[in-house]
Amino acid sequence: MLYDYQCTTCNHVMEDVQQSIKDDALTKCPECNEESLERVITGGLYGHVYQEPTTIGQQCDKNWKNKGHYERSNAMQKQDDKAREQRESRRMINRMNKEHQHHYIMTGQKRG
Repeated sequence: MLYDYQCTTCNHVMEDVQQSIKDDALTKCPECNEESLERVITGGLYGHVYQEPTTIGQQCDKNWKNKGHYERSNAMQKQDDKAREQRESRRMINRMNKEHQHHYIMTGQKRG
């Protein structure tokens, strides 16, 4: 496995360190010689998480908790609006006769 590490003291970064999944994580920084090296979890481009949360899910939970009340309610409202639009679209399609459904499937356009 390839791992990335970052020092929490001097911010030195070590990329693509070859280790077995069973190996203990490195802790000593080669730059400052402090025991402050931590494994960086990467989740794709620019998806770096280090220190506190150890999984992407934990990071999402932390980010959600750190959002203000307005931001959380706004995000939930957007999800509700999208779900409502999808339900309404399905209802409309189910009310169409076979000819209109075929037209919608072939063109993506709903007839009035």
